[in-house]
Amino acid sequence: MYRPDEASEQAWRDLLGEYDRMDRVIRREGGRLVLFYIPADPPLAAMHEYPEQRLGEWAARRAVEFISALPEMRAAMRDEPLYWKKDGHCTPAAYRVLSEVLVRELEARGLVP
Repeated sequence: MYRPDEASEQAWRDLLGEYDRMDRVIRREGGRLVLFYIPADPPLAAMHEYPEQRLGEWAARRAVEFISALPEMRAAMRDEPLYWKKDGHCTPAAYRVLSEVLVRELEARGLVP
């Protein structure tokens, strides 16, 4: 779902509808939803910006916290492999980058004690 087209629009509506339901339940219980975008392998193509944009726009409309790891993952790819070639899953180096981004952003937004 990396581009705005008719074929993927229903999938986007379904996905965002699920996020709407999650957000309502979390808010009803007094919590806050944080949406964390982790780009798929490899996040160098412009296509990875579309999900980031689409999710960010949804989060802004709902006043949901949105964190994207796209810039940091792109920068870190210059230094070490972040995705396994055999299946595209994250390597330990990628999880380090992701955890650093998430902790930094949660702390900066006052979302952790």
